[in-house]
Amino acid sequence: AFYDGLGDREPAYEDLKKMPFLTRCFMETLRKWPAVANGTFRELQFDEYIKGPGGKQVRVPKGTYVRIVNWSRHRNKDLWGDDADKFNPDRTFQDEEIWHGDYKAYNPATERFTPFANTPRGCIGMNFAQLEARLIASRLLRRFS
Repeated sequence: AFYDGLGDREPAYEDLKKMPFLTRCFMETLRKWPAVANGTFRELQFDEYIKGPGGKQVRVPKGTYVRIVNWSRHRNKDLWGDDADKFNPDRTFQDEEIWHGDYKAYNPATERFTPFANTPRGCIGMNFAQLEARLIASRLLRRFS
């Protein structure tokens, strides 16, 4: 149905918002295999407390460098449900985790989902990558019925 509306012309930027399931497939792919899988380092701006062994609160002092690892967070069953290890583009994404039609510097990120890292140090190629992936996929899928 998508290609019937295009006729013989190539898909344009405006056409990509007409492919919501493809968007969900890309977001689920980025959840399972994030572009920045090892995450990023951040320096704590204030003291923080985390849960340590036996549930004991442990103080992590201001100035400590911490790493936010996307790979394990994106597969955490507490955040994504019992099927976190399965590819499921129909899963429930938060509204901010799904692209809705305008890429202009859009970063699909929440506390549980940061496939391109967080601003201000997010991936500078994330918008290009998402556009390119959708256009390539649309060209490939056009060949199949």
